[in-house]
Amino acid sequence: MRAGGVQLPIIPTVAGWITETPGAISLGQGGFYGPPPEAMRAVERFLSDPWSHWYKPDAGIPELRKAFEEKLRAENGIDAPSNAGSSSPPGPTRPS
Repeated sequence: MRAGGVQLPIIPTVAGWITETPGAISLGQGGFYGPPPEAMRAVERFLSDPWSHWYKPDAGIPELRKAFEEKLRAENGIDAPSNAGSSSPPGPTRPS
């Protein structure tokens, strides 16, 4: 019988793995969980702050560059100084 050599559909197999693995999140179609609440709050803060809409320094926002530097060093073991290759003059400063 030819049907005996046909592979079972993968979707039920993966669904079984998800059921057997506590905390697993299916990345299959049909589910949308939306962004985390903290991300939505950050977007609201960004949009409501006029400083967010000013031009920034060409080399990037110093605080963000520093945060990337620290993340790369701590989590990835990469030494990437936030001031490397930066010859751009500083951008505007945040109004008081």
